[in-house]
Amino acid sequence: MPITMVSVMSADGRGTKWNQPGTNTWSSREDQDHFMHLKTDHDVIVMGRKTWTSVKSFIKLSRDTPRVIFTRTPGAYVEEEKPGVLEFTNESPVALLARMKEQGRARVLLVGGAETNAEFLDAGIVDEVITTIEPEIFGDGRPLVGARKLNIPLVLQRSETLNSRGTLLLHYKIDHGQMKDAK
Repeated sequence: MPITMVSVMSADGRGTKWNQPGTNTWSSREDQDHFMHLKTDHDVIVMGRKTWTSVKSFIKLSRDTPRVIFTRTPGAYVEEEKPGVLEFTNESPVALLARMKEQGRARVLLVGGAETNAEFLDAGIVDEVITTIEPEIFGDGRPLVGARKLNIPLVLQRSETLNSRGTLLLHYKIDHGQMKDAK
């Protein structure tokens, strides 16, 4: 089951602008359009609790593409859960992947945040990374991946300039063969 990690960041590597949650206030229309298209190619979307909190007011939930929210305290979100549409879990990324396979899900889209991205990358189960780099420098903000020692070799598959400002879309495959040698 392929897992795609998708992100947008500033030119200085920030996934959020200062202490503001989310990316929709500063990412380009072209990035947002790309993300909407990418969502249609996946049948489950995974995100962390902080990401969920920042976007839940404007997300349209769908049974076709359920959302799985990673949190240390899934019991605190029982009221928000909608079976088959929205769930909260503290299971490992590997356990979640096995469960999604059992449910017949074929493609997972990992949309962050930093700690959830780190968990999935550290588990060695992410297959590709699609990142948009916006031509902005924030100086402060959350990183794309939480603090953790990782060594994830990437191989560029495609790059594209999305607009006249120079927003870049980078599509990488993870070289799992090199990961074994890197650890």
